[in-house]
Amino acid sequence: MAMVFSKRIRALLVCLVLSAFCLNAEERALITHYPAIVTAEQGGPLITVLCYHHVDCAVKTEYSVTSAQLSEQIDALQAAGFSFIDSRALEDFFVQGKPIPVKSVLITFDDGNYDVFRSGYPLLKKRGIPFTFFVYPKAVDEGHAKHGVDWDDLREMAANGVTIGSHTMTHPFLTKPPETIKDRKEYDVWLENEIANSRVAIETQLKRPVTELAIPFGAFDAYIRQKAIEAGYTMVFNVNGVNSDVRADRWNMNRIIVKASMPIKQFLEEATAPPLVFSSTQPSALARVNSETTDVTFILDDAEAYDESTVQSHVTSFEGLELQHIKDTDFFVETVDLRRPAFYEVYVTAKDRVGRLCRGAWLFIYEKETPTPIVP
Repeated sequence: MAMVFSKRIRALLVCLVLSAFCLNAEERALITHYPAIVTAEQGGPLITVLCYHHVDCAVKTEYSVTSAQLSEQIDALQAAGFSFIDSRALEDFFVQGKPIPVKSVLITFDDGNYDVFRSGYPLLKKRGIPFTFFVYPKAVDEGHAKHGVDWDDLREMAANGVTIGSHTMTHPFLTKPPETIKDRKEYDVWLENEIANSRVAIETQLKRPVTELAIPFGAFDAYIRQKAIEAGYTMVFNVNGVNSDVRADRWNMNRIIVKASMPIKQFLEEATAPPLVFSSTQPSALARVNSETTDVTFILDDAEAYDESTVQSHVTSFEGLELQHIKDTDFFVETVDLRRPAFYEVYVTAKDRVGRLCRGAWLFIYEKETPTPIVP
């Protein structure tokens, strides 16, 4: 039996507020409070993909963790029974059905920052933990002069087991081409350079296959997803902030951005939360809509596994709003006011029958006008 939810929206805004840190007895209790999904009926292994950007960066930002924080997070995940896997193991799981550990975590880094090579890479290498490094050739060509890695750095990392993936050619918003792009044909050429040619450039330099793509800003749509498939990528990663299982779309794989201000308790809650999976959504994941008033509906897969009274949902930053249950129906309705055309995330939480907080999300685009001939 499906559980159907709906809400009427008028547009959205993205915001995530995180706070400060320290591991105490209550936080350690999360290790046993959030066990992974283990049965095939519930989706098989829990798959957590973490997205980092900097390690020990001289300029302190929300995207720069310290070596101590990274080590603490690794320790906490290992204590919770997680195994660290590489992206090839994840590919083989989805493509060939090869098994992975019941609690699997993949570490990724975006952007090609030099501090990852200087601090993160030695730390993870010493601990025997694999990771994927998503880089964009424009920045690698500039190398150390712009605080990024160069091709020699990447060759060393690749030779020591680090997977190198593409982060496009120049790190643009793929749904917003330059103003010089005038029609669909020009847009397709531009996309091919960003998506396909970036892969070729990295492969040419490293003499190794590149099969993973991380979307800059996590901002893409179904058209770009298809272009990535046509370019030969086996997996494409977003930053939706939730986890996955076997039911995931491997060309829209979830990742959680790890920020410097994230307390270890929050880190564990997010990294170990079982996923909510939707058998249907409206708008569909990665869709474009242009109506100011849009029904947002979702149907939870395996709905009987969840406590209906705990289902909560919000669109992007509207966390204070609550779903209103329409009597004698399966529908939940929420109204928010549109603010600007942008990407919007529908974020849903619910507790399962054993009390675990589960999280799910999907992304779509709102536009005020009918999509142009340039962007489908």
